[in-house]
Amino acid sequence: MNDSTTPTTSLTRRRMQKVVWILVLAVGFAGGGFLAAQFMATPAQRDATAEAPPRSVITAEVVKRVLSDSVVTRGDVVVLESVDVLAGRTFAADMPVITAAPLSAGAEAAPGVVILEVNGRPVFSLPGVLPAYQDLEVGATGPLVKQLQVALRGLGSTISDADGVFGPTTEAAVQQLYDAAGYPAQTVLPRSEVAFLPTLPAKVVSSTAQAGKAVSAATFVVAAGNPVVTVSQPDAQLLAIGRNETPARLANELTGESVEAKFQPELITDQAGGAQLVLVGVEPIPLAWLGSNVRITVEADTTTSEVLAVPSAAISLNAEGQTIVIMVRGSEQEEVPVRTGVNGEGYTEVDGEIAEGDNVLVGFDR
Repeated sequence: MNDSTTPTTSLTRRRMQKVVWILVLAVGFAGGGFLAAQFMATPAQRDATAEAPPRSVITAEVVKRVLSDSVVTRGDVVVLESVDVLAGRTFAADMPVITAAPLSAGAEAAPGVVILEVNGRPVFSLPGVLPAYQDLEVGATGPLVKQLQVALRGLGSTISDADGVFGPTTEAAVQQLYDAAGYPAQTVLPRSEVAFLPTLPAKVVSSTAQAGKAVSAATFVVAAGNPVVTVSQPDAQLLAIGRNETPARLANELTGESVEAKFQPELITDQAGGAQLVLVGVEPIPLAWLGSNVRITVEADTTTSEVLAVPSAAISLNAEGQTIVIMVRGSEQEEVPVRTGVNGEGYTEVDGEIAEGDNVLVGFDR
């Protein structure tokens, strides 16, 4: 039998078989690589191709609570009035010179202390609204004598003279004042040696007094009243609050102290750029606060009892412009129109078809 297959034909067939196997292997590797790529993708790649999960809602309960709307601002502690102890003061010597200045700016002048020394003689600080308009001695009478007696009694002296009459016990009390300070008393109490101040202790606001300086070239300015707090250029809301005797709380962060105060409508003044509000302490504002900047907290509006309230984030407007909350019951959501009231501490007072314990929508989870 003749074999019709030639060597060339056999070789060609073997080559074709190799090509087929190569193609099969190539396709297999490509498919395997594709599958491997699917299973070996990085987490970031899988997250990028994955569908986002549906958003979940964040809800909060409707609660009952007392709400307080607080306004917080800042103010400066100042004195509205001051007096220069040396201004207009006359002395017996032709050339009065300051020989000692024991108190500098920022110090406190207490009742009965020597605040200055002129030509070796003391100047005492005593409480009183009347200036020392005359020298006083035994036999003198009048309101200035009575003011002196009140001041000396406040220092612990016993005076049995009639009010307003400078008698022997008043003279003895003056002697005690000078003895305590280490100065010899005179038969006459010179007007130059007493500085009556309306409020004591009083802070020395400023002083250029120093030993050796002529009195005419020096100043010694003392606060003539209790410290107050001023607020410059308040906004419309705060200005409206300040037009009433609204209570407020003052806090000095530097000292950690706080004081109850109230606005004084009659002390509002107009200044360049706007009004200036004034707060006066219900209890005295500490003298040491002078020059400080303090925090002022005012309760602008407060509910008198517990009210229905929701987080302020739950309040929104619908397409019709109505104020609403969205009630959430299971998977259902419902718009509920509400009327709002006091805002405070992140909550808003609401009134409508809503009850304590209901859940309202405040946002969505990512």
